[in-house]
Formats: sequence, structure tokens, C-alpha cells
Amino acid sequence: MSTPLAYFNGQFVPAEDVALPLDDAGVIWGAMVTDRLRTFGGRIFALDAHLRRFRQSCELARIPQPVTDARLGRVTEQLVRDNRAGGEVSAVWLATPGPVDAEPGRPTLIAYTTPLDPRQFERPYRDGIHLVPTPAGLGVDSHVKHRSRLPWWVARQKARSRDACAEPLLIDAGSELVLETPAANILAVFDGTLVSAPRDRVLPGVSLGVVRDLCKQIGVPFAERSFTVNDLKSASEVLLSNTSYCVAGVSRIAEWSVPFPGPNLDRLLDAWSQWVGVDIRRQMTGQSAEPDAQAKV
Repeated sequence: MSTPLAYFNGQFVPAEDVALPLDDAGVIWGAMVTDRLRTFGGRIFALDAHLRRFRQSCELARIPQPVTDARLGRVTEQLVRDNRAGGEVSAVWLATPGPVDAEPGRPTLIAYTTPLDPRQFERPYRDGIHLVPTPAGLGVDSHVKHRSRLPWWVARQKARSRDACAEPLLIDAGSELVLETPAANILAVFDGTLVSAPRDRVLPGVSLGVVRDLCKQIGVPFAERSFTVNDLKSASEVLLSNTSYCVAGVSRIAEWSVPFPGPNLDRLLDAWSQWVGVDIRRQMTGQSAEPDAQAKV
């Protein structure tokens, strides 16, 4: 198999040759913006939505991103074609301001792909996900000077030391309101309505937007409002949405069980599978299905 390619500051190079210099602001300041996409049947899903979010993230983080969306889209499509090797892939974008002492206008932009084996999500789909409530402002030992997502890393490792299928459920320390997990948006069903935390309090997940659109399509009421961990005890179903596994069910929060699997999980998976022309459940169990030529992309 040929060496996978990556895009690094305007050139396609072997992925193994890509490295950030030690004076890059992404290394020194942790000033880095990222986004992740995935394919279904080799086709990139929700490319335009990811491009919009990536551009917005760069602007909010004050990280220059001079490459046009059209160019970055073409670059990503080429990487998928060159690196796919017949399977599914994730595509990742990274942007930093570039070397800290360089002339302005020399930002870093990297795009690369990694193989995506849907079977890695078989256990979460089969058994559900265990959420461990964790303060969003999780502190790291004050003696550690850090520049990264280290609090999320620590929270995830602590959760997974209890259960390999666990995820931290981030809670606003002041209000005790549910926010999200480090990698997914959370939704809960209250009285038949699928509820998400208000979008101004969480990352605007592309997959969350897909769930919102699918709810309209299949006739499931959708709303945005705040709720607490204690409120989740009365939820009839709790779901997570993210790019890699689309939507998955939660079977446990802290020490109490959540009804799993629920009807909305099945309906959303059916609708999502129809949209992309790939049976997502079959992919998760290694029974890959051919994409439908009429699927929306």
C-alpha cells in the first residue's frame, strides 16, 4: 500500500513527513483550530457545513486561514481519493498562526486523512455509552503549566479507567447545567421531544445539525433548552451525536441506568442511513453495504 498523502502549507506530501516546527504557535501557545469530517461509501459527508464551522473557528480564534473554502474542499476530496484504499476515512484539518516570530501572513494549514473502521463503534452501538458527569472547568494540578485540551484528556482517562466505553459528560460548574462531551453533543428525550442544550452554550456540532434536520423529516419534535444532570433521570432516552459514529445511545449516566436502546435512536439511524445511502448499523458490525447512487451528499 502506498504512503498516505497529506496537505501541508500548499503542497501534497507524504503524511509521515508532516510536522509542526517547535516555534509554531500551535506548539508554543496551543493556538490550533481543527475540524474532522468522515466519508460514507467514499463520499465526504456535510463538507460545506464543516467548511463553514472551520472558517468560523479560525476567525473566532484569531487564526488566519487564507486558503479559500473551495480550495480546501478540493484538497480534501483529493486526499480522500488518494488515501481511501476502498474503505472509509476521516479527514482532519488543522490551522495555526504559524511560527511566532515569523512575518505576519505565514499561517500553517494541514489536511490529512486516517482510516475509519466503523466496527470500532460496535460496542457503543450494542451496549450504549456510559456518561460520567464531570465539571466543565475540570482542574489540572496547578503545578502543571499547559496549553492544550489537557483537562478533557484527563477527564476522559478518568472516565475510561472505570469503563472502557465511558465518556465525560461536561457540566457547567456554576449552574450544574449539562453542556456536551469532549467529542459529542448530547440530546435527551423529555415528554416526546428531543432536547439539546442551547447552541450558544455548546460547540455547534455539524452532526447535531443533521439530527435537527432529520427530526423535521421524521416528525420528531426538537427543541433547545437547558437541563441538568438530575433532569436526565426523567429522560426516556439519551443520545450522543458526533461525526464519527453519527448518533449513538446512552445506557448509563453516573450510577443509574438509562432506557436503551430507544425508539428515536432507531428512527434517526434509519433516516441517516437513507440520507447517506449506507446502512450505518451494518457498517458498525463489519457488514458494509454499497452506497445508494441516489443518496444525498
